[in-house]
Amino acid sequence: MLNLKKYIIFVLIFSVLLSAKIVSITGESEYRFSDKETFADAKDKCLEMAKKDAVSKFATSISSVSIVQNSMLEKDQLIAISLGIMRNIEYLEKIEERENSRIFYRITGEIDEEQVLAKLEAKLKEIKEITLLEGEVYELIFKMNTDKVYISRDNGAPVISNTANAVFRIPKGNHTFSFIKDGFKEQIQKIDLNSDKSIEINLEAGKNTKQLKLPSIVRLNSNPSGAEIYLNEQKIGLTPIQYNLLPGFYNLKVKKDLYYTKLTDFTVNEGETFELPIIDLKPRFGSLAISTNPQKCKIYFDGIFEGYSPMKKEMFLSGNHSIKAECELYHEEIQDFHLSDGENKSISLNLKQAYGELNINSKPDGAKVFIDDKETGVTPYSNLKMPSKAYKVRVGKRFYSDVTKNIEVKDGLRSDLDFVMDMNVGILDVSAENSDLYLNNEKVGKNKIKLNLAGGNYSITAKKQFHKDALQSMYLSVGEEKQIILKPEPILGSLSIISEPYDTKGAEIFIDGIRTENKTPSVFPFIIGDHSLSLKHPKFLDAEQKFSLSEGETKEITVKMLTYQGSQKEKKDFWKTQKWIALGSTVAFAGSGLFCSSTADGYYDDYMKTGSTDEAVDLYDKSTNFD
Repeated sequence: MLNLKKYIIFVLIFSVLLSAKIVSITGESEYRFSDKETFADAKDKCLEMAKKDAVSKFATSISSVSIVQNSMLEKDQLIAISLGIMRNIEYLEKIEERENSRIFYRITGEIDEEQVLAKLEAKLKEIKEITLLEGEVYELIFKMNTDKVYISRDNGAPVISNTANAVFRIPKGNHTFSFIKDGFKEQIQKIDLNSDKSIEINLEAGKNTKQLKLPSIVRLNSNPSGAEIYLNEQKIGLTPIQYNLLPGFYNLKVKKDLYYTKLTDFTVNEGETFELPIIDLKPRFGSLAISTNPQKCKIYFDGIFEGYSPMKKEMFLSGNHSIKAECELYHEEIQDFHLSDGENKSISLNLKQAYGELNINSKPDGAKVFIDDKETGVTPYSNLKMPSKAYKVRVGKRFYSDVTKNIEVKDGLRSDLDFVMDMNVGILDVSAENSDLYLNNEKVGKNKIKLNLAGGNYSITAKKQFHKDALQSMYLSVGEEKQIILKPEPILGSLSIISEPYDTKGAEIFIDGIRTENKTPSVFPFIIGDHSLSLKHPKFLDAEQKFSLSEGETKEITVKMLTYQGSQKEKKDFWKTQKWIALGSTVAFAGSGLFCSSTADGYYDDYMKTGSTDEAVDLYDKSTNFD
């Protein structure tokens, strides 16, 4: 409540803080938003709550050094003033979880206490003016057990309360109230008023000994309407209003926001009906137009958020005020102004940019960029609107050592950071034909690999079937590129290959389908394992044979090769010819022909089924003897 005591308290606060300087303050807020709110609006609300938390702590610290004793009115006023002056806001922690409908901000900012004190002094002046106008007044509320009660203060004319609650705004001191209603005993209440109070009044049923005069009907109206009406400091309603008043003298007070309070008085006679002249209230406002560059800035009046620029206020309270504009990537702008009654004022605020250009390059490029330990992109990196402040920039790339530098981005200036990154690995290039490759006994590839490795000792092994492992150990230095070719040595046995008959000498030797440099007869080393041998000679049919060779073994292989005359093909053609001769012979030779034909077919079938060269040769000998 506005009163002289509180004015004195504010003066005490002002004197205590006279030597104050800029101080840092912190605040935090968590906000959970609904589906009906936009994400942008939710972030704005969370930021405003965090700012209010910060200045609330500041206001508490001020109150703790005075005799305010946690008076909420003084604290709220300090919060409103401080909000309008808080600047240089930075996020200490920023959590924005759209999917969980949750936002959390922890911020820091600065308060210029000298500006707070200047605003406080202006507020104290306003409080003093109101105190001198109205006196030291308090709000007094009577909560009664019935309505339609006439209440008289200090023997003044009784005013009826149409509701069970009666509200007064009266000066400090001792007062006597009388409560009168037909069917109830009159009740007298004496009050020593020195603060806002709420008092319960319980009227007792009984005979009223005080005779009331006949009421009069009074009509009250104001221009504009909707003003609060106080009769003898008792609030009775809003204009326009028609009220029953008992004969007597009345003090009238008419109040409305943005208008000056009107004080007057009048006398009511018994039984009359009259209407007071319309009460014209003097406007206490002007119009205000706000524009900013850039647009869509947050606008605060006296520390209270009002909306976004551009803004037009057709009715704005006259007097001294402060306006603050906030816009992302711009320095906030604060301006004090005075608005006179009826004045049309335009205010234009030009915010200075609070960003510069930041460019980050690295050799090699493609490095990840971390700004204040938060990943923001890869090199080459550019931000044309980087908020002005000091940053810690780190770049990192696989196989290269991280590099960290500090830089300060300044308003309107370009800042460049160049990083030269050193490799923190060596390169190992290994090849081994048709081999599996192992690094420190762990398989890492096949045939050819290229590895980036930290500096140190390594062993590389090439493994190939029927070959001895090829192993090489080495030390790889950081930045070194080492090439290694491994050749596993085959595990050998010995082959002695002879072809028969003698005329097959010089037959070409093929193993596993691959021609060798050797010809029969020949003895030569060969890799162990299961293989397929094939001999080729221009005058003989190809001969094939399977064999297995073990390590250190000398295997002798003799292959008999056949000419066409002794081959399976020749026998087939021969016996088919015999069949036709037998069928074309006379009856006398029919039995012999049939026998020859049958025998020929039998040998032919056996010859087709043979699986070895020896059996083929034996069938050949038998067919010759039969002929």
